[in-house]
Amino acid sequence: MVLLFASVSICYRLLSGSSYGRSSALYVGIPALLAIGLSFVPTPRSVTGSILLWTTLGMLAVGVLALEGFICILVALPFFLAIGFIIGIFIDKARAREEVTKTRFSLIAILGILSLEGTHESLSFGRSESVTLERTIPLSPDVFQEKLAQGPTFSNAEMPLFLRAGFPVPLTSSGGGDREVGTRWSIPFDHGEETPRVLTVEISESTPHSMTLVPIGDETEIGKWISWERIRWKWNETSDGSTKVELTFQFRRNLDPAFYFGPIQRFGVGQAGEYFLDSIIQP
Repeated sequence: MVLLFASVSICYRLLSGSSYGRSSALYVGIPALLAIGLSFVPTPRSVTGSILLWTTLGMLAVGVLALEGFICILVALPFFLAIGFIIGIFIDKARAREEVTKTRFSLIAILGILSLEGTHESLSFGRSESVTLERTIPLSPDVFQEKLAQGPTFSNAEMPLFLRAGFPVPLTSSGGGDREVGTRWSIPFDHGEETPRVLTVEISESTPHSMTLVPIGDETEIGKWISWERIRWKWNETSDGSTKVELTFQFRRNLDPAFYFGPIQRFGVGQAGEYFLDSIIQP
């Protein structure tokens, strides 16, 4: 058991530090390796239960050792357990039919193929993602534009529960003050380190009813999971004098497999957008 966990930890370290660190080679291959390895451990009861227990303990241990990568392991843990559950069910059924070896080889072949997603662009699904939020806020367009020009003040808004699970926390913003093209915002993020890491964006387009930001530099851990492409604000006055705001995030998904991380990242960006809106309009 110790040898298995040591091997999985080494494989995780090697993959996470390589170009395959955000591909299915890590997020499918590692839990598959752990689950199939655990299926060799003698157990008088269900192999499935043993796999789920030790996969949970093993991946949490790996996550603690990974430090910054812990939140990534935490988000991926349900997927890891799903892979372990599927492998366990097949092994349990195969053990009843005395076909364990044949089943193991079949699972290795299938999961090996699934682990290839993201290891090369030709083996990847589309990575472009877009999330749009709309909200009518009780401010006139002029007041809203003044607040937007100043940039977000995150201390005034309540962070959504999902984002409090361990993601880097934005501290404040600096460098705003107007909506002129070329104006830059610097947003430091707290990663639990002495020095915050900074996301820098620049206004690339500005009209009376819209503003577009593009990234100039991203030192944050979030930048490993997604690559920001542009953030676009659009607003119009409503009949009662309020402002209808549309906020669109365009980004590139860096994690695989797509069917799992795509929806999670869209949800997370949507939560970040709500927080971003709150931080702009809060007094």
